[in-house]
Amino acid sequence: MKNIRTRKKRNTIDKERIAVIVFIAAVFLLGAAAGIGWKSLSAKFAKKSDRIAAVNVTTEEERLEGIKQSFESGKSVLQTLRSYYPDQLVMRKNDAYKFVPIDSSLKTNNFDPDKVRKNSDGTWGYVDGDLKAIKGIDVSSHQGEIDWEKVAATNVDFAMIRAVYRGYESGKLLEDEKFRTNLEEAQANGIDTGVYIFTQAINKNEVDEEISKLNGLLGAYELQYPVVVDIEDISGSTERIEQLSKAELTELIEYYCEELKKNGYTPMLYLNIDSALNMIDLKKFEDIDKWFAVYDSDFYYPYAYKMWQYKDTGKVDGIEGNVDLNLYFPEL
Repeated sequence: MKNIRTRKKRNTIDKERIAVIVFIAAVFLLGAAAGIGWKSLSAKFAKKSDRIAAVNVTTEEERLEGIKQSFESGKSVLQTLRSYYPDQLVMRKNDAYKFVPIDSSLKTNNFDPDKVRKNSDGTWGYVDGDLKAIKGIDVSSHQGEIDWEKVAATNVDFAMIRAVYRGYESGKLLEDEKFRTNLEEAQANGIDTGVYIFTQAINKNEVDEEISKLNGLLGAYELQYPVVVDIEDISGSTERIEQLSKAELTELIEYYCEELKKNGYTPMLYLNIDSALNMIDLKKFEDIDKWFAVYDSDFYYPYAYKMWQYKDTGKVDGIEGNVDLNLYFPEL
């Protein structure tokens, strides 16, 4: 919404100036507390095509100039912080910045931003030698009626389809009303399919209930892609799983994955940087493939994932409105 009064605009500008001042102070204070060697600072997480020149900063004047150049080049506070803290993952949540040390014991990805191909139709591809990422979408009843014949004609290879979801406040377990139609018509048009469950289970009985519901829906259907447990924080809402600690949710998702395996499914976890770093212990899921949501191609998040949701405002012929776009890396 545009500011319609000068006073509001001035207040906004003042807030931005204050934010910048606070940020500069934070850089120095946090740097001092962490014992960071300023000479080693670089923009290693910036996009290669838009990288801030690495400077061996040795004085306060050089540090301030580096921050100034970062802002003048259009970088946000978050992007600038990330360039100053290459050994930590920096994220913003609830109007605060969080710093999480990178865990070198975890499996990492080897994605290269230079290998991303941005196509004229708004989709992306990834080609690295003989490796070519597979193009996909994910859908639910939010997409309404889908013309799957038209979707197939756009060279969409796979679709992840919501099967089951639980109310994040009510706890009511429901079947996605478009699930059966989407699954049948996608497969009838030669599109491989997997499914996902938006979980808000807070105990093992509810996990069992969700898997039982899935079994009843799938019946004799065959899947070519995994069954995904969708773990995410709903911005601005109070969801049921917030009552669980990180350790409790980790234990519950471990149980979920084991039970999916027992029922003959291949489990996968859907994560974003918040759920990956703050909601579960990634060490417990090194043998489980990840589907990671991030809407840029700098590959800042270093850990391994098999599927990449790279856009939530995609356009695909046969679907009205927006749809999530994905790439699957079959050999990584």
